[in-house]
Amino acid sequence: MVRKRRLNSRYFHSILKWKRAKNEIKGVNILGKWCEEPNAVKGEIKDYFRKRLTEETHNDIRLDNNEFPTLTLDDNNTLTCNIIEEEIKIVVW
Repeated sequence: MVRKRRLNSRYFHSILKWKRAKNEIKGVNILGKWCEEPNAVKGEIKDYFRKRLTEETHNDIRLDNNEFPTLTLDDNNTLTCNIIEEEIKIVVW
C-alpha cells in the first residue's frame, strides 16, 4: 500500500510540476523588446492590470427604441401563484 501511495504521489506531483511550468510567464514584450527579468515582468503585469481595472469604460449600452417582450397578466398570475404539493408530485412523478 505504501508503494502505491508513493507512486500516486509522484504522479500527481509530476502533473502539478508540469502545469506550473506550462502556466509560468517567462517574459513579456515591453515597448517592443522582449524582457525576461523577473522584476520587470512583475512590474509590467502589475501596471497592465492596474490600468485595466481602473480605467473607465466607454461602452455604454443603450436600450432605447428596443421593445422587450412582456408577460400578460394571466402569465404573471400563473408564475406567482401558490404551488400546492399535489402539483409538485404530478410534475416530479
